[in-house]
Amino acid sequence: MEDVQERVVHVSSSFGGGCGGRGMSHSLACTWILAPFSLTCARQGDTSVAGLWIKHDPKREPDVVVYYIHGKLASCTLNRWRPVRLTMDAQGGGFALGSCYFYLEFLLAMCHLLGKTKFNNPAIFALEYSLVPDQTHPTQVNQAILGYRHVLELVNDASKVCVAGDSAGGTLTLSFLRELGKGSKDEQLNGATLLAVPRLAVLISPWVTLVSSTHYPSRVDYLERGRLWRYGEAYAGSMVQDAAASPGLCEDVHLWETVSPERGYFVVYGEEETLAPDVEAFIRRQRRSNVEVDAMEFRGGVHAWPVASLLLSGTRGRRLQGLEAIVGQIRQKLG
Repeated sequence: MEDVQERVVHVSSSFGGGCGGRGMSHSLACTWILAPFSLTCARQGDTSVAGLWIKHDPKREPDVVVYYIHGKLASCTLNRWRPVRLTMDAQGGGFALGSCYFYLEFLLAMCHLLGKTKFNNPAIFALEYSLVPDQTHPTQVNQAILGYRHVLELVNDASKVCVAGDSAGGTLTLSFLRELGKGSKDEQLNGATLLAVPRLAVLISPWVTLVSSTHYPSRVDYLERGRLWRYGEAYAGSMVQDAAASPGLCEDVHLWETVSPERGYFVVYGEEETLAPDVEAFIRRQRRSNVEVDAMEFRGGVHAWPVASLLLSGTRGRRLQGLEAIVGQIRQKLG
């Protein structure tokens, strides 16, 4: 890996009152042990990317790594909506809810919960890919591959890696998995064909197909499909109906079988979200191909509910329901 730089970010005073205390997102905030985290920049060829490492113990090699790809695709103003660009916006959600503290809490909580299972030294690498319109497809796919290569350089074992993504992060997760299984003609994507497939993929409300008539015009979901399609078109341009940018359009059964993680997928989505029918169609297709898929539907849930519920839910159990299910799957399938 060329030109790798790491900068430690001190956070002890950022959470006013300590671990999971007053500075976090909710009056019912849980107590997280704040794992050290640092910002890393990596470059290979013409591709560069940044990411946030959260490590339980930075001095030891992790025994599990969650490679997290967030869902915030665009920085442009579309239909009078502009996400706030934050200094450390490497964390979750295909939407503009809360602040950096909210997003960081999701990752810190995940690392903390992983450390309470059989894992001795969990770590998370959260990718900070380029946003639309500054960059468009395939830049983000290239960056996702480069970020995965960076993770493998640390752990040297794909069986220790779970890739996870919410919303547009699910799109990039499926796109980069698809690239891992393609022929040598695609080696320009940072040598994607030379990389082993991760052990497990966790998809949180994945945006499987960029533009699809199956997207549900939900009355309760904050994700409106017309706006969603405009984001998809801004990202993919003329490729919006091409499987290279929109993985839900890929009908190559053999390719999906080849690139599916050894322990398959864990898919989490909300019953009332716009993407629900498309997500369910993806689950059915994978199961027909004999790919291992476990799924969890939140009754009455909306888009990216495991992320949003940390802020919105009124009880500790409800706040952590989705995240604990995700951690349980990682423990079961990578432990």
